Amino acid sequence: MKIMRGFPCLLLLAAPLVQAAPKPGFNGVWTINMTRSEFGAQMAPKKLALKIEHKDPILKLQQSETSPLDQEVKFECTYSTTGKEASNNVLGSTVKSVTVWDGEEIVIHSWSEIAGRKVEFKERWRLTENGTTLIVDRQGSGLGGLVKQTLVFDKK
Repeated sequence: MKIMRGFPCLLLLAAPLVQAAPKPGFNGVWTINMTRSEFGAQMAPKKLALKIEHKDPILKLQQSETSPLDQEVKFECTYSTTGKEASNNVLGSTVKSVTVWDGEEIVIHSWSEIAGRKVEFKERWRLTENGTTLIVDRQGSGLGGLVKQTLVFDKK
């Protein structure tokens, strides 16, 4: 019987070569594609743009929106994809979020209390079309009831 003494050492040396595939980067300026997006029961905004700075695990989001009533709404959020709870001020309310990777998608679970009512959302972000399209599937309960949306953004 031959003893293979060096074989376990080879496995240990080869282990660093087997690495997970790199995660996608969501960096860029993204504008809403109105024809491909579904806003559910909510009225579509006139304009919606995102500026994302993503250097994993930090994801910074700047959102700029023009409402159907021509109101300009802007806010910024910072998340950590490690699952560490983040706290952001969005339009005068504290919004808590937990962000994690699920394969090549980012999942953001956010919650807040507005006017004494709990508001909760879960977003799933994914890139398609060679990274030129960002799709955000959003579900949750807000002040207006249940919300289900698919927002499609084109990279500028």
